[in-house]
Amino acid sequence: MVGKANLEPESLECLDYKIMGAAKFYVIALISGGKDSLFSILHCQANGYEVIALANLFPPSSPSEGNHNGGAGAADSSLRNDDIDSYMYQTVGHTVIPLFEEALGIPLYRQEILGSAINKCKSYGPSASIDGAAGDETESLVPLLQRVQQAHPEANAVSTGAILSDYQRTRVESVAIRLGLIPLSYLWQFPYLPPRTHRSLLDDMAAVGQDVRIIKVASGGLDESFLWENLLTERVKGRLATAMAWFGGLEDGALLGEGGQYETLVIDGPPPLWKKRIIIDEDDKEVIGQSGGSALLRFNRVILSQKPCDSLAATRQIQPRIPALLDQEFADLRQHLADIQYSGDEESLRPGETPSNITDATRLMADQEISNAWQFSSGATACYISNIVASEGGKNADIQMRAIAAELPARLRSHARELDDIVLVTILLRFMTDFDGVNQVYGSLFTKPNPPARVTVGCGQSLPDGIDIMLAMVLDCEASKLPRKGLHVQSRSYWAPANIGPYSQAISVPTGRGDDSRPGCSVYVAGQIPLVPASMELVSDETITKLELFRLQTVLSLQHLWRIGKSMDVQWWAGVIAFFAGDDHLRQKTNIILEAWQHIHLAPSQDLKDDSDQDEIVDVDLRHGTHILAPLDRQGSRYPLPDPSMLKGLGNTPLVPPIFAVQVDQLPRGALIEWAPTFGISNNQTTIGQRSDATDSINISYTSASRKRTIYRGIDDSYPSEGLEDRLHHMIDKSLPRDCHGFPTTDHTVKSHSTVYTSRPWRAFKNKHTQIVPCKSIWGHIVSKGWGRLAAAIVWREDMLWPGLSHETFR
Repeated sequence: MVGKANLEPESLECLDYKIMGAAKFYVIALISGGKDSLFSILHCQANGYEVIALANLFPPSSPSEGNHNGGAGAADSSLRNDDIDSYMYQTVGHTVIPLFEEALGIPLYRQEILGSAINKCKSYGPSASIDGAAGDETESLVPLLQRVQQAHPEANAVSTGAILSDYQRTRVESVAIRLGLIPLSYLWQFPYLPPRTHRSLLDDMAAVGQDVRIIKVASGGLDESFLWENLLTERVKGRLATAMAWFGGLEDGALLGEGGQYETLVIDGPPPLWKKRIIIDEDDKEVIGQSGGSALLRFNRVILSQKPCDSLAATRQIQPRIPALLDQEFADLRQHLADIQYSGDEESLRPGETPSNITDATRLMADQEISNAWQFSSGATACYISNIVASEGGKNADIQMRAIAAELPARLRSHARELDDIVLVTILLRFMTDFDGVNQVYGSLFTKPNPPARVTVGCGQSLPDGIDIMLAMVLDCEASKLPRKGLHVQSRSYWAPANIGPYSQAISVPTGRGDDSRPGCSVYVAGQIPLVPASMELVSDETITKLELFRLQTVLSLQHLWRIGKSMDVQWWAGVIAFFAGDDHLRQKTNIILEAWQHIHLAPSQDLKDDSDQDEIVDVDLRHGTHILAPLDRQGSRYPLPDPSMLKGLGNTPLVPPIFAVQVDQLPRGALIEWAPTFGISNNQTTIGQRSDATDSINISYTSASRKRTIYRGIDDSYPSEGLEDRLHHMIDKSLPRDCHGFPTTDHTVKSHSTVYTSRPWRAFKNKHTQIVPCKSIWGHIVSKGWGRLAAAIVWREDMLWPGLSHETFR
């Protein structure tokens, strides 16, 4: 059950992150001595976890000193470098680290940094192993954490202070997960969480009494006068902002030192975490100048001082502020949905749509056409594999998944493709209880960083007889030409659900030249369900009705989609499928889905309203001191989502991407809803349009960007079942290659693939360009009727092999 949180006066009432009954974590805290790693400990404690050990990596010794990998004081030597300018670790101030064991009263374990930054990719996977000084410096974490695990076998999590750097976060995640530890990064994306200001993190640190000193400056705007200043005072924050504004501007994260502009040392903090304060006299500080105008402090003598004994303060935990679960625009959306009075008769699942009745019809599909599964279709930028099933069958989903995994690499090679080309996988399961076993096998296919995004739904008995799992895949056809970008956050945070396992939150695929110096991209995003990010528990509230819970889950999962989209520079969605579960209140649920989707696009964007408070973005994924300004068309922290400025509409086309609501048997973790976008559009001028088709009494909506076009089309629920399959085949056949005037052609200027969602009988795979998704009911826009039930829905994805095709051509 989720409790209520105390919010700032201007905020709406919102749910807190803390969920009773969440798993107990015993945390190893990685510390550098800096502000972020120490503040992360407070957030671990605020979430109910116990920090049982501190872990730190220190710079290597000179050859004359020898090697020490022992206790807390192993780095206390003047022969070690004060700052090795590591890509991964802060080492300035390392001589103070041994005192943290006594200051916090938590055991400290230390390890010498071995190797260097061999793998400099943003996303990390282990390559060379540590052998003396060889190998990647990231792997120094392995022996360090293993020693802690041996001393504390109960340890099951590790915390980091990562805020915006994928470079650092992915490396800690890689090591932690290999060692069976859950990564925790509660400061991840903090500047983009409520209240969405760049200084909010510093303000939060000051509010709990953390004393943070600047011990290194490495920016043109900062000089030696900043050394040993208390970062969290209003005066120093103002000085920093003013100085940085003259040299490069207040780029995203600059005020936090995310680009290596400065490094810090925490010398005091709130009880009961802090038992003693670190004291360094003025005479014991030595300024060391470095190349490029950088400077740091070296400490000759450091002592501890007992904090004043205040029985109340010593026992009462000072809690850091936890960001509101919902951004303001999504809190507003939740309130908006609650205020709407839905009209129309209530509907539940019809007797003719029960799984048992569907099974007899769809079983014919398996008996007649099972040999025509594994259907390949290839376009200019994407390839599709449809209806992937185990050729030999099997008694359960695990066995069938093993057969698919064994067959997949050879199937891909026969079409000049490989596993690394896959960007999105849809998994259809008969029973969601089979997910864990299937996931273990599925994960063996993808061992490199940034595996494909994934959508998983449970179809129940709607799947053909003898088929317990079916897959569909989208592949990047230009993987060898243009590098793609992945987002695979495996740490728990306040931002969005962690993807611990073989799927990414999103994969961004370049599709050609964009509207500025960046390429245009199609962004494939994993299906989003309403998990509370900090706890990874399904959001719930026993005090509200089922429909109120459905509204809450709808809003939270949609916010996850938005946060991921913004991180990947998505400006518009090609369309979305909103999968939902449950056999009651169908009309109200689907009305909630439609209204949420429309309102979040038509309401004024919070991004546009906040322009005056935002700064230009900076890429902070490489080492301390390296930062690259991202080219933006306007001043702002990120591109807005939605971004109407990139649209070219036709006539009075509503500025809302197309949507179908699809009822299925089950969703992961027992969720009530899962948002699954076709793909996101980034940095591409986009044309949207729609028209009515009196033949099928349906609205046809399309979205075109670069060489991709997506068309959403359905058939009214009144269409007779006996003719529906032939009608669908006719529509699909019409979608095959056509020229720029919409006429059939054999020159393959357009490649098309379609996905059919239907609750009616479908006896055969007659077309190799079609994926079938059997479901309980489908909802969409109907001509003259508005939003209502459909007999079937089709989503076409077209790849255009040459530019200049008419975006106004419809099927």
